[in-house]
Amino acid sequence: MKRWLLWLALLLVACSARAQLVPLWPLPVPDTSADNAFGEAVALGPDRAVVGAGGVYGCGPASGAVYVYERRNEAWTLAAVLQPDDCAPGRHFGRAVALDGDRILAVAAGQPYRTEVADAAYVFERDADGHWRQTVRLTPPDVTTGAFGAAVTLDGRRAVVSTWGDPARQRPGAAYVFTQQPDGFWKLEATLTDTLAPGGPWPGGAVALDGDVVALAAPSYRYDRSSAVLLFVRQPDGSWRRDTTLSGIRDFNPALALTDGELLVGERLGGRHSGGRVRHYRRRGGRWTLVATLDPPQPYPNGGFGAVLAFDGRRALVSGFDEQLGLDFNVDQVVYVFVHTADRWCFWRRIDPGEKAFGAALSLHGDLALIGVPREGAPGAAYLIPLDAARCKTSF
Repeated sequence: MKRWLLWLALLLVACSARAQLVPLWPLPVPDTSADNAFGEAVALGPDRAVVGAGGVYGCGPASGAVYVYERRNEAWTLAAVLQPDDCAPGRHFGRAVALDGDRILAVAAGQPYRTEVADAAYVFERDADGHWRQTVRLTPPDVTTGAFGAAVTLDGRRAVVSTWGDPARQRPGAAYVFTQQPDGFWKLEATLTDTLAPGGPWPGGAVALDGDVVALAAPSYRYDRSSAVLLFVRQPDGSWRRDTTLSGIRDFNPALALTDGELLVGERLGGRHSGGRVRHYRRRGGRWTLVATLDPPQPYPNGGFGAVLAFDGRRALVSGFDEQLGLDFNVDQVVYVFVHTADRWCFWRRIDPGEKAFGAALSLHGDLALIGVPREGAPGAAYLIPLDAARCKTSF
């Protein structure tokens, strides 16, 4: 190995050691089989955590499951294991999850573009006696797409489920907005999409919801072309209108996080040395404006910073890829914690327990973070991490 590569490896090891200052509280994993995908999707509430595990053997191989944990007397315990009524092998239930209060949204979704099995999203609600029950099975109008459930988000009685776009078939993806009616019935309120120019970005993939605003990614699916983000706003008459398009995103499939009119967009090929960055947009007066960018404290070429995001208005979690491309040694995936205060961003700490899949899924609530680790060849994990001490620091 060249001397500079050895020096860089030693530096990264030293930085990783300094990052081990944050306690990691693992949630108990009921299924200890290898490749259970436990932690591929996570969602966190005040006293509840939800973890998806699409590789679990429930009613058959890779039928999947969703685990619900509750905090009681400061201890987190398993409260429920959810599976859909039509559980079937190979459905990968739990590949994406969302949580809002006593309601959980989860999808059973295979690989994008498959058509042999129709994917679906399921809403589970908690009864007064503490039991969870499936209340609805959501599907798109065209059930043959096979790409339903790319991402999900939930806000009160509104659920959004996205599909993947398919440039090869000239088929754009969409975000489907479902709303629960007073009688409990879920109605498809809108299909949000757009037909963009040939060779340009295609709607579909990541989606984010905040009240009457939906952000939908429009990936390019190519490293040499920019992606975009479509923003839609619900009108007083109940219709949805495309508000704007944020273009020039240097990421083939950008990540999104949206809260209180603040939008974060992952840009893995942007920033210094193309190491990645996160764009921060704000909606004021009906316009979206770029107000800040978040950069990794130590960017390196193809670092993939911005691959996964979580944002609650006060703090942001940002993870990257699981290896440093172009070098002959691997770099573990890490999660960076940023603090937003007084209209400025500060880097707090890098969390690096030495796991390749660490940070594959992220969620925030209050002073806690939930980080998923869907390991290959081993059982996955999900860690709760306290952020109550998160303060601005200038050193790495």
